[in-house]
Amino acid sequence: MAVIRRGASGDGWYAFPEEGSSFYIPPSIAQEFSLEDGMVLTGEIFSELAERCCYWQAMKKAVELLARREHSRKELGDKLKQRDFPGETVSSVLHALEQRSYLDDRRFAESWVRTRLRKKPEGRRRLASGLASKGVSRETAEGVLDGIDFDRVLAQAGEQLKSRSKKSREKLIRSLAARGFSYGEIMRFLESDEQ
Repeated sequence: MAVIRRGASGDGWYAFPEEGSSFYIPPSIAQEFSLEDGMVLTGEIFSELAERCCYWQAMKKAVELLARREHSRKELGDKLKQRDFPGETVSSVLHALEQRSYLDDRRFAESWVRTRLRKKPEGRRRLASGLASKGVSRETAEGVLDGIDFDRVLAQAGEQLKSRSKKSREKLIRSLAARGFSYGEIMRFLESDEQ
């Protein structure tokens, strides 16, 4: 059971349940339920209202997060769950956002890789590992990484490392390997650099 009260500003409504915390009811949902000040809701109607308001709040938070930057499905889901939205609500919100193309793992992966390469050129292995940790599928990650010229990325990384300090050949190899380049790629780069 909950008592419905009009907000002080007149813009929305609030539900004050007997048990649990009060919650905001946006005008569109209040109109849908034909709410009036002082109305008492019980049982199924109150449960439905609470679910709709929870979905609305989760969607609002998800859109706020996506407005700041791209997110992977997993990343956005984790953030919503950290805010104590129920798993079923989170799944529904993520599905709706994907249907509207607000949430797209491929677009996220492209943006994330671009940013990483701009800041600090890294090899395919390191980027693939980073995308996996963000919940991007192997297939999606491979599709994004296939479009990158890693010989050029390796050359950029090598030049960056060489210009910062006079590293020995062994230290340069270790530094490039730590950035996710394979030994074969590094050797080809060093051989072409020496010619």
